[in-house]
Amino acid sequence: MGNLVRVARKEFSDLTSSTLMLIILIWYFIQFLIVVYTHVYPFDGMPSLISYYDNPAELFFSDFAIMLCKNGSILGIVLGFVSVASEVDGHALNILLMKPLYRDTVINGKLLGVIGFILCLFGFTAFLFIMALSLYSVFILNAHAPGSLSVYLSTFVSYLPLALVLSLLCILLTYSITLLMCQVFKNQSLALFLSLFIWVILFVLMDNVLLAGNVGFFAGRAAQDFIASLSPYNMVGSILSERDLYGALAYRGSQFFTLFLYCFVALVLSYIAFLRRDIS
Repeated sequence: MGNLVRVARKEFSDLTSSTLMLIILIWYFIQFLIVVYTHVYPFDGMPSLISYYDNPAELFFSDFAIMLCKNGSILGIVLGFVSVASEVDGHALNILLMKPLYRDTVINGKLLGVIGFILCLFGFTAFLFIMALSLYSVFILNAHAPGSLSVYLSTFVSYLPLALVLSLLCILLTYSITLLMCQVFKNQSLALFLSLFIWVILFVLMDNVLLAGNVGFFAGRAAQDFIASLSPYNMVGSILSERDLYGALAYRGSQFFTLFLYCFVALVLSYIAFLRRDIS
């Protein structure tokens, strides 16, 4: 347990103290500003999108969760490549593996360190959206709906568990795929390219006319819908329609299970590749 904690602490410290952390925070902050601006301010004389919602927390939550899952799927590739490829090139990973540690201690520690990093990023992003929701409620809606802030905040906070679970699944899915590619292929540039290629297939093409649409053209609409339903991005959108974690598990259980299965299989394969590298 002590070795596991030390590896996890090292991984977490490496991620939070690197320039990568600053870049990620800036990237998320810019995405946050764009999302809030496009929904709060009118466009072309039309009412703002948020004005159509009785409870703006619902729109803020949708933006929050989609942003975490969509950006998080790319972030997982970055984290996987940084946490493994750089250490392989610098032989730090080999030094760790030669120490008297259980074979799974290193990968478990890295995984825990990454999860800690994801939780910090989740908290940072949630704080931004809570602040935006509070400012919108106090300065824009307060004259029309006094006392609404507590209602909006409680609604938003009650939705957070669902966003946390989905973002963890999306990030760990692409993190595990990248970890697997970095272990299977010695050429780290090739590993990164293949990780990005798999991401494009899963999150873009399976829900796009280039794949699902062409399959449907030859095999019919049922085949098109089936291919599109396998896209993690589509699963996330379907699950988020329920807002609440328990409702999502009850009514979108098949999508939840499929997304979990994707993540589980990727994690298991990355474990196997890592342990085989240890004994090779």
